[in-house]
Amino acid sequence: MSALKDQLYLWNGLLLYAASGHRNDWHSHYAASLIISLDAPFRLELREGVNETLQGCILAPNAENRVHIPGRFVSILADGDSSIFEPLAPLLNGKNWAAIDNKIIQKIKQPLLKISEAAPDGDHVRNIIDDCIETITGQRPRPLAVSLDRRISQVLRLIREALPAEPDTDALAEAVELSRSRLLHLFKEQLGLPMGQYILWLRLFNAAKAWDEGQSITEAAHAAGFYDQSHYTRTMRKMLDITPSTLTRNPQLEIHRCWEDEHNTKQ
Repeated sequence: MSALKDQLYLWNGLLLYAASGHRNDWHSHYAASLIISLDAPFRLELREGVNETLQGCILAPNAENRVHIPGRFVSILADGDSSIFEPLAPLLNGKNWAAIDNKIIQKIKQPLLKISEAAPDGDHVRNIIDDCIETITGQRPRPLAVSLDRRISQVLRLIREALPAEPDTDALAEAVELSRSRLLHLFKEQLGLPMGQYILWLRLFNAAKAWDEGQSITEAAHAAGFYDQSHYTRTMRKMLDITPSTLTRNPQLEIHRCWEDEHNTKQ
């Protein structure tokens, strides 16, 4: 039997990584993340002093952490304003992390294992994600992130329309009738991270899409609004603890470009 390959699924604002064995250095995702170990428990450390051995957890955006996962696992990263994070947020209750009960892990383990074993198409994997979120939270992800303040929803739309240019914070604040300081405070309160870091997260996905469409890494970095390839690489290392070259040189990695932007489907 051939060895299982690593699987990376990419949507705009949503990423799923299924692999075996993972140890990283300190880093902080600009997205919320859900980590499920499919074999042995793994170790989670947070800068704030957390050191836990567990089977699954949710991490808030910008929570600086490192993990040691000895076996197979699935990691899901999602925008703070996404339909995936909305039902997970109450479980965090304002904290940087929350453990997932082992009984729940057992219920979602088999569907997640199929991702590594069969590498299904993106639509199938997205359904698996939604099923898992519903099992964990009791709420199925919905197209509309209703929990966000309408002014922040409008700002997020304006940011996406402005990229790759740098969004003008003063203009954004004026558009939603807030002061600059109040907008930045409300943005961080609602999304869990500063506006500048959220913009970098969006740039990473835009760069990945440009690369997928045939541009070189340097061209993709510029197309997404990074200063240069080094800026792109540093940002990717900080957010995912990997670099573009890590992806391109990994023969065990299969990349699935789904590129369905759920933000465009919200009503």
